[in-house]
Amino acid sequence: MAVPVGFAVLTFLERDNRKPSEPLTHKVFDLMPSTPAGCRLPGVEHGKCIITGINLPEVLVASHIKPWAVSNNDERISQDNGFLLSATYDRLFDQGLISSQNDGKMMLSSMITRDNAERLELEPTKNYDIKYDAGMRDFLSYHRDIIFIK
Repeated sequence: MAVPVGFAVLTFLERDNRKPSEPLTHKVFDLMPSTPAGCRLPGVEHGKCIITGINLPEVLVASHIKPWAVSNNDERISQDNGFLLSATYDRLFDQGLISSQNDGKMMLSSMITRDNAERLELEPTKNYDIKYDAGMRDFLSYHRDIIFIK
C-alpha cells in the first residue's frame, strides 16, 4: 500500500459493534493532513519502518519522539516530533529501551541483554541513516535525557 508523501499514517484495528465474534477491520487514517506543510515523518514517504524497513501497514505506527502526554499542543502536532516505526520498535522506543543519537546511531538500554539484542536484530554500532533535521534533534535530546534507560 502506498503512503501519500507528506502524511503520517496511523494504523489501528477496530472491532465493529463490539461483538467478539465479528472479524477485526483494518482502517488507515491520514494524521495531521491539515498542517501547512503536511507531516514529513521519516519513513512515511516510503511507507516503512525507519529501523527495519518493514512496509506492512498493519504493524506501522506514527511514533512520537517526545511522548504525547508530556508534550504541549504545538509539540503534539509538530512534524519534527515523530517517525514511522514497526510495532515492536515503537514499544522499545516508548519504553526507553532504545533511542538514537543525532547521527542515526542506535542506543540500546543496559536492560536489553546481548541475546535479546540479537533476537531483535539491534546493532548498537549500526548507523540507521535516519534523516534528522534540526527540529528533531531537540525532541531526540529530550528522549535520550528523560525517557531512555541507560
